[in-house]
Amino acid sequence: MAIVSTLVITVGVVAGIIIFSNSGSVSVSMDDDGFRINAPMTDVYVAYDNIDSVEFREELDAGTRTNGFGGTNVSGGKFRNSEFGDYTLARYKGVDAFIVVHTQGKVIVFNQNSVAGTIELYNELLTRI
Repeated sequence: MAIVSTLVITVGVVAGIIIFSNSGSVSVSMDDDGFRINAPMTDVYVAYDNIDSVEFREELDAGTRTNGFGGTNVSGGKFRNSEFGDYTLARYKGVDAFIVVHTQGKVIVFNQNSVAGTIELYNELLTRI
């Protein structure tokens, strides 16, 4: 009986890990004053007035996750690389398009679930700043 209980618990834990690692999304919403990024382990609001620069990139060395979520499809949280040092990342893995926002000494990098969606969001952001 103990073996069956252990097996059931193990299968449940493994199923939960698989479901959780495949979950998550990067959601960006804009209002008149700024934009908010919601992703696993990431909830950031940036006022347009605080943005120093915005750039579009097709490549990025994400570096190392120092605190956050690293699922199968989405990563989010605090990261560190040689270019930015410590920074915030919210991205869909496998999408080679990134928006890099420099604001008040901080760097925030994010994307959408497609290159076209990321470009569209980047252009929308440019019209607001």
